[in-house]
Amino acid sequence: MGLNTVHFLSLHLGAIATTMAMARASLPLLPLFISVVLQFKAAGADGEDAAALLAFKAAAVGVGGGNGVLASWNGSAAGMCSWEGVTCGRHRRAVELSLPGHDLSGTLSPAVGNLTSLRMLDLSYNWLHGGIPGSLGRLRRLRALDLGFNTFSGEVPGNLTSCTSLEYLALGSNKLTGRIPAELGNTLTRLQQLGLDNNSFIGHWPASLSNLSSLEYLSLRMNSLEGTIPPSFGSDMPLLHFIDICSNNLSGALPSSLYNLSSLMGFDAGNNKLNGSIAADIGEKFLHLQDFAVFNNQFSGEIPSSFSNLTNLSSLQLSMNGFSGFVPRDLGRLNGLQNLQLGVNMLEAGDIKGWEFVDSLANCKSIGKLSNLTGLYLYNNSLSGHVPSSFGNLTKLIKLFMQGNKLEGPIPVNLDRKKGQSLTNVWIYKKFCGRMLDIAVDIMDALEYLHNHCQPPIVHCDLKPSNILLAEDMSARVGDFGISRILTESASKSLQNSSITIGVRGSIGYVAPEYGEGSAVSTLGDVYSLGILLLEMFTGMSPTDDMFRDSLDLHSFAEAAHPDRILEIADPTLLVHADAKDSITRSRMQECLISVIGLGLSCSKHQPKERILIQDAAVKMHAIRDDAYQMFSGSLSVDMGEDTKQICSDLK
Repeated sequence: MGLNTVHFLSLHLGAIATTMAMARASLPLLPLFISVVLQFKAAGADGEDAAALLAFKAAAVGVGGGNGVLASWNGSAAGMCSWEGVTCGRHRRAVELSLPGHDLSGTLSPAVGNLTSLRMLDLSYNWLHGGIPGSLGRLRRLRALDLGFNTFSGEVPGNLTSCTSLEYLALGSNKLTGRIPAELGNTLTRLQQLGLDNNSFIGHWPASLSNLSSLEYLSLRMNSLEGTIPPSFGSDMPLLHFIDICSNNLSGALPSSLYNLSSLMGFDAGNNKLNGSIAADIGEKFLHLQDFAVFNNQFSGEIPSSFSNLTNLSSLQLSMNGFSGFVPRDLGRLNGLQNLQLGVNMLEAGDIKGWEFVDSLANCKSIGKLSNLTGLYLYNNSLSGHVPSSFGNLTKLIKLFMQGNKLEGPIPVNLDRKKGQSLTNVWIYKKFCGRMLDIAVDIMDALEYLHNHCQPPIVHCDLKPSNILLAEDMSARVGDFGISRILTESASKSLQNSSITIGVRGSIGYVAPEYGEGSAVSTLGDVYSLGILLLEMFTGMSPTDDMFRDSLDLHSFAEAAHPDRILEIADPTLLVHADAKDSITRSRMQECLISVIGLGLSCSKHQPKERILIQDAAVKMHAIRDDAYQMFSGSLSVDMGEDTKQICSDLK
């Protein structure tokens, strides 16, 4: 969660910037810079703030001088309150310093600790490096500190816990190491949001975090924390609604105190070493729960039937554990459930018992119906017998994974549209070409309309999977225009001729790289997000997956394999019917994937000027879809043992 920022008009007064640049370039001029700072200090408290800000600028813009970054910061203490990113209080003291996404590539000067009236410091989405100065501990009035998405390294200074007024602390996505300060929860008792994710913290989860009774959001994701969750965590945290501790080395059982979090809406503890069972009454404890993920752990026992009481649940991820028994039949009450992942467990089902949950979720009309389910993962369990015909009633289902079981008999008629098809221990990906390519075409058409046919044009600014909505007929719609920009003719000219950042963030992994460098909004930023979305759809890899760190991202991952190794990076579910012995089918699938992934790469070039225009991309996507219809018309032949059986690949 980012901070709300206010964007100021740059005044482009470059006098002091020129003086500072000369001072850095020529040692004899250094006394001139020092004299300017001393003049500010002699001018009183506001002069001290101006001196501290100039010292901050000198360190933060980096060796290259920042290419005009902070050019409005001049040598007048009286004008300090009009400097870009600086907000002053009624006594003309700096109370906010907000410069997210300003291409700051230097270090954070200890002089910032002299801004003792500061309430907010937001330097996120820059390239700042080095350590976090301990002088920040002097900012006793600071309420919000956001240093996320930089390259800060070293340990968190212990005296940062002296900022006792902090309500928001975000240090995520840096290169911080060492242990989380043990006393953090004892001193920063006003914290409402704490983000330490995507660093390299080691050691145990500090027990003092249990004292943060005002905490609403906690993310410790993607670190190397070990040990157990503190036994008292959650006992007095009535406002906590989001916990993300995914991808650590945490072990032990979920403490009973955790189930006191009555406001919890999201819990992600996947990719750890947690064990034990899930409380049988979880459905009575977390009545507001929307997302629950404990995949890739060591949990065991039965799946609690009380999950069916969580009427707000949209995602339940229990894969890769040791759950056994039958799937609770009353999961059909979860009308809002979209994602149900139960793969790689020891769940049972047969012709006599075990499939009741499917009949319930598909047919239960009086208490609810799982009508929004788009993904059902049942692979690598102990499921056997015939696949219930009620699977065919899951009208929005896009992904159904069932490999690694002992299934037999016909595929449900409505699931694949043709009677008499056989299923022998295979897994189904429903209508690859018909669904995936049509969805891609719909997204392209929507974006092309926004950019070229709306008056004035609209830039979406946050294109990602969760903002693609599927209608009843499975056609795709682009939604959530919360941070979109309307490009009026005057605004468009202004943006084209200005280097002022507008602070657009978007979503990590999908946001265009130039936005993080302070560039203005453009339609090519949407094209980049579109390209990443296409790559995710057809490789099955999210741009925020753990493997994408440092210089490796989803674009470079796909680019390295395109075109010769395209089948190696394609989502395996797309190849389910492309049997190795069916060279024609495999060749056609490969040709289709080369085209669509190649289009994704053309859209997601790092340099905006190298990206394909949206109107050209839409034309190409239509051609790819139409060619696929021609190639795959008819049916795919798959050798399934004694007989050669036909599996339909209807595209319409």
